[in-house]
Amino acid sequence: MENYWEVSNFIKRQLIGSTPALDNYFYTRKIIKIAGENGYEAGLKELKDNAGRFALRQSVVERIGYKLLFEKKNKQAIDVFKINAFYLPDSSYVYNSLAEAYALAGNKDLAIENYKKYLALEPDDKDTEIKLKKLSSLK
Repeated sequence: MENYWEVSNFIKRQLIGSTPALDNYFYTRKIIKIAGENGYEAGLKELKDNAGRFALRQSVVERIGYKLLFEKKNKQAIDVFKINAFYLPDSSYVYNSLAEAYALAGNKDLAIENYKKYLALEPDDKDTEIKLKKLSSLK
């Protein structure tokens, strides 16, 4: 599915040229690639170097981060999700994704910490409360 979006946006860029939405998509892909290949700090540096020029697209980061988790590339997924959390600190979903990645990587303490951040923003999410209780009982 990811190749569909890549090809679709590439074709759009060829047909209509550069637009802010397309620029943001390709910039987001670039940040993800840097963070996935070179780690969080490298992705963060690139993000800070271009602050204000582009917007990171949360949905793209989430989609690729979960794809990395599915491929069992937990460290890369965590680095990608950490970029999202840095860029969008008021978004609850960035903490939920990061918590799930940490849990899958076996880092219960950071998973718990991020589930708590998520629940502070989404206090009515009973499913996440259950995940947090289960994870906390494993400590």
